[in-house]
Amino acid sequence: MSTLTSNQLTLLTLAVKFGLLSSEKYQEVIDWDRSERSYLDDINAEKAREPVRPRQTVEVSAAKLAIQITLREIELASESVDGPQKQRELAKLNRQLDRCRRELKEIVATNGISRSRKPTFLDEKKPVRPSMPEPGAAALQFISELISFEHDLCFVATTSSQSTIEPLSNRDIALCLRWNEVSVDPRATNSDEIWARFEELNSYRQCQLLSARCAELIMQSYYSKLTSAVVDISIQQLDESSCDWKDYDLRVGDRPVDVKNARKSLHGHGNFVEHCVPRFKEQRVTGEHVAIAGVLSEYINDPAKYRFVRTSATVLGEVNVVDVRLLYSWAKKRFGAKLDLKGIWNSGYLPGWLFEYPDAHYPRRGSTIKAISALATRFIRAGAFVERLPGWMFVFCGDEALLESLPLDDRKRKVVADLRSLANSIGISRRSLYVYAMGIALEAIADGLSPDDDLDALRQTIVMPLTSRESEIQSSMLGLADPLGYVESIVKLLSVIGNRLLEMQMRFSGFRLTHPAILKGICTDGSTPTLLAYCGGWQAVPLKAKCGTMPLTIFDDELCPSCAHLVCPNCGYCSHLCPECKPRQLDFVQLVQSENGGGHRYTGDADDFQEDYLPDSTW
Repeated sequence: MSTLTSNQLTLLTLAVKFGLLSSEKYQEVIDWDRSERSYLDDINAEKAREPVRPRQTVEVSAAKLAIQITLREIELASESVDGPQKQRELAKLNRQLDRCRRELKEIVATNGISRSRKPTFLDEKKPVRPSMPEPGAAALQFISELISFEHDLCFVATTSSQSTIEPLSNRDIALCLRWNEVSVDPRATNSDEIWARFEELNSYRQCQLLSARCAELIMQSYYSKLTSAVVDISIQQLDESSCDWKDYDLRVGDRPVDVKNARKSLHGHGNFVEHCVPRFKEQRVTGEHVAIAGVLSEYINDPAKYRFVRTSATVLGEVNVVDVRLLYSWAKKRFGAKLDLKGIWNSGYLPGWLFEYPDAHYPRRGSTIKAISALATRFIRAGAFVERLPGWMFVFCGDEALLESLPLDDRKRKVVADLRSLANSIGISRRSLYVYAMGIALEAIADGLSPDDDLDALRQTIVMPLTSRESEIQSSMLGLADPLGYVESIVKLLSVIGNRLLEMQMRFSGFRLTHPAILKGICTDGSTPTLLAYCGGWQAVPLKAKCGTMPLTIFDDELCPSCAHLVCPNCGYCSHLCPECKPRQLDFVQLVQSENGGGHRYTGDADDFQEDYLPDSTW
């Protein structure tokens, strides 16, 4: 065996950490590796000292002459009388010819250089080199298998980042016009004419419609990579060949899927999104059996960019109202009155953490989970340190008796038990981990405790430490992808909120999620302060767009004295029902205009500001 690679040395270090290799055995492997390296260094040094002599061109000439002489001898022997003697002589000469040709080939191949060779003797025995100590080889096998399991848990059929296959076609633009109740025939209208009709809409509406259509095309591409037959139902609006488009956009195999597109807001950092749902979609009544696919698109404010280039977006996954009801029921049973999730479902605002990728996104996950019980048993029998094993091994282990026998601390045992309950009842998903993190943090706060210990136990259980670098831990939790880090973000945010509430000595009997992004506390004195929210307002300058600042918290942001809602520091919005909201936002606009030297002026007044820039604020 060759010397250890840097990767093998890392695996051996992990083996020591997990208790699969003692420090003494690890040192034996290191000593063996040093011995191997020393032996190879001696061999290389000896080769370097061997004398070399140049082969002169005369040797090439001599080799060629030997070939010619042998050929001549073969020719003469061929002319002799047939018989056994002739055959033996020809065979001997042909062997000699082959040898001469090999020698000439060797001289040419070595570029005229040959090394002198030491004489070898039949009774000389080559020394036997020792192989790697058995404990080290076994430890390498164990850790390699562990990493292989983590890789298979995280393995995905395609990435969350997807793009359209080609720029939008005439039919795509005709469909966007149909969403705005304008009918054109794409077969009888050229591209420039269709775009001219489309440009009659204001640029904001154009981008909203184009982004929605691109999202549908991106989801078609995504599902196609999962080897599913995908049918574009949305485009059937043009010829009205069926009415299925009223309920969903795509048929994926035998599943109906409705696409929910969202554009990033100015200050949302990917957490809050403006849902771009055309009017026909807003009027739908989607059945419970229809899956809603979420897409997060970039905020593009120039319609021309959609015409000639492919656009990209992040696929967030799927959600169904039934999935959310099951999650609500599980959380109600686990956390009781301390966490009220009645506002978790809002069809006009589906946050990214509510989605999860379909099973086909993780083609190796199911078979890997089935094999984890046997893996855990082998590791325990090999003497591994239980407290250092990755959390996924406990969460997905099917051997209940084995888990009961393990010496886990009480806090970690509680987290593992909760996650196993999740896995066995409604399944581990991004949304269930998000709600569970929220639940254990708020449960601790209601008990007057810091949530940090429980959140740390959760984080240590769900991260994938072997396949992720520290800076990328949020990208995978128990093997599930979270490309925007929703779960990691809520863990950090609730840690800060919980400790600040304790510092303020605020006492709570429970908490209420009144909206997927709005959390209120229920104080023991009966008050219900908003602890966490987002900005549902719009900005007028430098461009018209959703503000989406998130998070707004009770600690960092002011409360409006009129409506008691949190005031956005970026646009001044609090509530569209508040009489102080419009004048405050106009003051913000004038401040921005003065800082920009008077550019981007808004010429309306306070009465029409909300109509122009706050058409669909939700809270």
